[in-house]
Amino acid sequence: MDVTDTLDEDFGTLEALFPSDDELPRLTVLIVDDEPYVLRSLKRLMRSLDVDVLTADGGAEAIQIFKENDIAVLISDQFMPHMSGAELLEYARLNHEETIRVMLTGNNDLNTAIDAINRGDVFRFVLKPWENKDFIKIVELALEQHMILMNHRKYQRYIREQNERLQTLNDELERRVGERTRALLESREEIESLYKELQSSFDAALKAMLSTMELGEIKIVDHCRRTATRVQQLCDELLLGEGISQPLVRASLLHWLGLVSVPAEFFEMGLDDLTDELEATWEYHPLLACQVMQTVDALKYPGQIVLHYLRRYDDSDFRANQQIEDFALTEDFVLSCRILNMCSAFERARTMATLEAKERAQKMRVERGERYFVERGLYALKQGKGTEFDPMLVARFSDMIERLYMEYRREKKLVSIVNLKPGMVLSRPIETLQGLPVAPRDLTITEDMLRRLDVFQNTGGLGPIYVWE
Repeated sequence: MDVTDTLDEDFGTLEALFPSDDELPRLTVLIVDDEPYVLRSLKRLMRSLDVDVLTADGGAEAIQIFKENDIAVLISDQFMPHMSGAELLEYARLNHEETIRVMLTGNNDLNTAIDAINRGDVFRFVLKPWENKDFIKIVELALEQHMILMNHRKYQRYIREQNERLQTLNDELERRVGERTRALLESREEIESLYKELQSSFDAALKAMLSTMELGEIKIVDHCRRTATRVQQLCDELLLGEGISQPLVRASLLHWLGLVSVPAEFFEMGLDDLTDELEATWEYHPLLACQVMQTVDALKYPGQIVLHYLRRYDDSDFRANQQIEDFALTEDFVLSCRILNMCSAFERARTMATLEAKERAQKMRVERGERYFVERGLYALKQGKGTEFDPMLVARFSDMIERLYMEYRREKKLVSIVNLKPGMVLSRPIETLQGLPVAPRDLTITEDMLRRLDVFQNTGGLGPIYVWE
C-alpha cells in the first residue's frame, strides 16, 4: 500500500476540535469582592448572560474555587483583606492563563491600575460605580476573548500533531526512496522516477494538511488554492523552472496559514477597514505561518517566502544580494516573494468584488459577470504598480489574465437562430443580410430580444450568429 493511502486516516477534520454552538460547554464567571451587596448586584446583572456565576468574598476562597472549576472570566475587587485584587489576578495569570482577568475597584488611583496591569495582566479596568450596560459589554468581550484563546491553543496543538504526522510520512517516503535507490543504482531513469514519486507524494500530503485549515465560514483554503493556481500560471508564463515554481507553489498553498484563528468577518473586510487588532493580526500572520512551516524540512524555504511575501516593491531594504538577519536574499527569492504578493492580492481583490456584487445584487437586482471581477482584481494591481507591486510583473500578469480569459471565452457559430437561447452572450454583432446592425457584441440574449430577432429573420434574414461558449 502506498504511503499516501494513509493520508485520510492521519489527517482528519477539525469538526471534533471545534464543536458547534450546541455542543459548547457553559462558561463560568467568578466574581470576588468582600462586600456582599456587590456580589449580589453583579450576580443579578449576570442573569442576562448564558453563563454560570460563582462568587467569593476573598482571595483564599477564590483560589479554592479555581482548584475545583474552570473559570473563563475572573472579576476581582482590588481592596480586600488578606489578599489584594492585584495579588489574586497575578495568581490567576501564573496558574490559569486561559482565564480572562478584569479588575473592579472604587479607587481611581493610577498606581492601583499600574499594579494590577503589571501583576495580573488585566483585560479591563472597571471603576465603581459602573454602568450596567457597559459592564455587561466588558464581560461579553472577556468571554469572547476566552473562547478565542482556547480555540487558538487547541488549533496550535492540532497543528503540531499534524506536522509530526506529516514529518513521519515524509521520513517514511524518504526511507523507502533510499532503500529502492540503493537497489537500483544502475538505473538512472528508475531513480529519477522515484524522486518524482517522493515529490508528488509530499505534495499530496501537503494538500491533505491544507484541507484541515478550513474553519467554518473562513475561506482560507479557497483563497490559497486560487492563489497557487495563479502563481503556477505566471511561473509558466515567465518560463521559470521547477526549482523556483515548486517551492513557490507550496508557499502559496500555505501563505494564509497564520489567519486560521481570525473571525470570519475579517475575510469580508477591506484592508483599510480593519480594526487595530485585526490589522495587527494581518501583519503578524506571515511570521506565524513561517514558524509552523519551519517544523518540516521541505517547507523551510517556502516558509521564508511566506515570511517576506508582503514586502513592498519600493522597500529599499528588500533587494537581491542583501542580507536579512542570517538569510541571504537572492534574485529568485525576491522574485518569488513579489509573485506571491501580487497573485494573493489579485485573488483577494477579486473575492472582495464578488462579495460587493452579491450585496449589490440583493439590494438593486444588478448582476455582475466574471469579467467584472477579473477587472477589479487587475485594477487593484495597477493601483499598486511601482509601489507595492513590481511593474514588470503587473504587466506580464495582466497580459496573461487577459489572454486566459479570452481563451476561456471560446466562441462558437450557431447553425440558426433556433439555436439561440436566453442567457447566451453574443461574441460578435448580429447584422441583417443587407448589413444593417441589429444587436451589438457582448449583448446578453433575453426572451424579448429573441422575439425581435425573429421579426428580422422572417422579413429580411440575418447574418451568421456567434456566441461565447
